[in-house]
Amino acid sequence: MLSWLTGKCTEAAQVGTLGVQQLSRKGSPVASLMPVLFILAVVFVFYVAATNNPLRKCPRCGGKGTLPSSVLEGRYRICPRCNRKGEIGN
Repeated sequence: MLSWLTGKCTEAAQVGTLGVQQLSRKGSPVASLMPVLFILAVVFVFYVAATNNPLRKCPRCGGKGTLPSSVLEGRYRICPRCNRKGEIGN
């Protein structure tokens, strides 16, 4: 079983497991981690972009910029908090 440590190769070790030479031909472990690292980098960039956005949706009008009128049905008035922009600064 531990023939790869001692350098002595037996037939059972050659048939049952991969040798050091075969592993080095398949590629380095770093190459297999590259897609995972790329995906993690993209997720991190999107997270930083989302948290650093200085604007957020107006909680009073819900991002619409207008509020329903309390006097006339079917009419809308400008949201006083965001001034019809739908977004406010943090």
